[in-house]
Amino acid sequence: GLYSQKWIHRMDTMKEVTASIFTYKSSKKSVKTRMLEVFMQVVATLLLDSVLQVYLQCMEFFKLVVGDFASDINPDVLKEHLGPLLPTLLQRTGDMNSRICGAASDVFLFLAAQPQVGVSFVSEFCTAPIENMNAFKQVIARLNLILALITEYNFGHADSGLSPERVMAVIVDALNGSNPRVRKQASLVVVEAYKRLGKRTEMYLRGCKPSTLKFLKTEIEVELCDIDALTDADVKTQEEDDLHVVEQFSEEETRKMQPLVEAFGPGISCLFSKKWKLRENALDRLRQQLDLGNIWGDPLGPNAQAKTPNIAKKSFMHCCRVLMIGLQDAVPIVYTMSCNVLQSALEAYSEAIGENDFKLGMENIITLLISRAGDLNTAVKTTTLETLTAVAKQQKIGVGFVATYLLSPIENLNQWRIVVARLELLEVFVQQFGFNTGGLSTEATMTFAVGTFQSPNGKVRKAAVNLILEVYKKAGNIVRTYLRNQKPALVNELKSKIMKIARKDRTKSAPIQRLANIVQPLGVEEEEAKDSARKRPKSFPNTLGDMETSETMSMRERVQEWKKEKESTNPEPEYEEDGHVVIGKAQPRPAADATSMAMKNMNITQMPGPGVKMSDGDVQGRPKKSVIRGRMVFQ
Repeated sequence: GLYSQKWIHRMDTMKEVTASIFTYKSSKKSVKTRMLEVFMQVVATLLLDSVLQVYLQCMEFFKLVVGDFASDINPDVLKEHLGPLLPTLLQRTGDMNSRICGAASDVFLFLAAQPQVGVSFVSEFCTAPIENMNAFKQVIARLNLILALITEYNFGHADSGLSPERVMAVIVDALNGSNPRVRKQASLVVVEAYKRLGKRTEMYLRGCKPSTLKFLKTEIEVELCDIDALTDADVKTQEEDDLHVVEQFSEEETRKMQPLVEAFGPGISCLFSKKWKLRENALDRLRQQLDLGNIWGDPLGPNAQAKTPNIAKKSFMHCCRVLMIGLQDAVPIVYTMSCNVLQSALEAYSEAIGENDFKLGMENIITLLISRAGDLNTAVKTTTLETLTAVAKQQKIGVGFVATYLLSPIENLNQWRIVVARLELLEVFVQQFGFNTGGLSTEATMTFAVGTFQSPNGKVRKAAVNLILEVYKKAGNIVRTYLRNQKPALVNELKSKIMKIARKDRTKSAPIQRLANIVQPLGVEEEEAKDSARKRPKSFPNTLGDMETSETMSMRERVQEWKKEKESTNPEPEYEEDGHVVIGKAQPRPAADATSMAMKNMNITQMPGPGVKMSDGDVQGRPKKSVIRGRMVFQ
């Protein structure tokens, strides 16, 4: 019955086996020893049963065998039979069913309380090395058992299964795991251990990460109110911790990183790791090093004699190589950190190297930044815009050097995201820096913007229109010169938007005298614009005061004016009623009654009134055509 597919049969068999325990309880030891082996085989058979009722009955049977039936059996013999069962029982403590987990844990604690078994024997299985940290439920269940055993029995001697060395080895592995629930449960065991071991706990935590030690310190301070906890622990630096977990690199990768390691230390090698967190940490350490002003590299250290311009130039070129790697990273967090490193480098090397060296190292970086400006990630686009603005503000680089790459000819207009990004960057640059000597050029900017009108993408044309509007605010009516031979729809759109600027914008960069000229025909050359005012169309006045009334009216007033024009140009409709033409709105006809329906069948439109006679020629049913006599009409 134990091997039946029906759980009710297995349940009935377990009840019969349970009843047989009392039959053999008073037997000889030799018989009981043989029966103990049989009973343990029964437990092993049902220890992995998936039916809750059968499993619970098996656990009750297990406790009855160990606690009652085997009380006078040799402990070594009992442990020999328990040894193969406890690993499977420990596995069931992490079962998906919470009641199965609870039953398995209760059996473990029950066995630890039995004199013939003991806590030392049971804890050897609980503190065994964890083979699979990904099975986090089993790991958490094991940590719960360890915590319960420590709370109930305290730590044992060095040779026992519950010794501090064995327990803390398991806890450190759990603390270094990736699952936050596992780390939280392990921290509870550390707090319990600190209650009993005090400062001795710190010596067992040397294999933990620095961030984990900070977390444990906080937990101990909160639970035990001990602010001096873990102060003597061997806290490794983040760099050493990363180097400990970084993967092995190939010979080619090692050869590429060798100059960077010589310049910035071994921690920069994590930049080539496949783990994005290690790459971010490597860039963050470089940023901190640059913020402190250490641009000479770690091998040279504080040697003042070695701090020469040539060494600074070499260090800057190595930093640019690091940035070229980081700025190509697909992870937005790593890319953002690379941009932060670039901004720190601009400040750190500003006085150490010359203008030509600055521009030489930034050429490829600026090109790469412009290509990332069209990224789909919004955070990447925003960070790129801020970084390019910071590069343009650097005195030894300048906005003109950056604009050279922004205004370079576009090879493929179909890559519309990059084109839109360049137009938006130019718009920001024009707004912030304007046009001056050595900076942005009006001619180059307008030529680039007008050239993008050939793109079939509407977003590109919209960005180009916005750039032209921004150029107009700074340079005025000179934009007309570059809009010749453009499509009328595009010119009209520009004209309407510039007119709105003329009415609303009153800034110093766009005074009213300059804005008034925007209503001139766009695309007309300056020579034609100098003709007399009488030759110009009336719709293009010289100043805002010369505009027609309709151009200065509000929308509500225009709607009222349109209604009046409609009423004056559309007279009342004409319609025909009873053979006559009537002007005005048609009146509804009254409903027909029985008399009128009969008259209609006789072709009589109305009965004759009193005192009215019909002519001799009139015959009822054949009236004359269009005869009107008083109130009687014949058709």
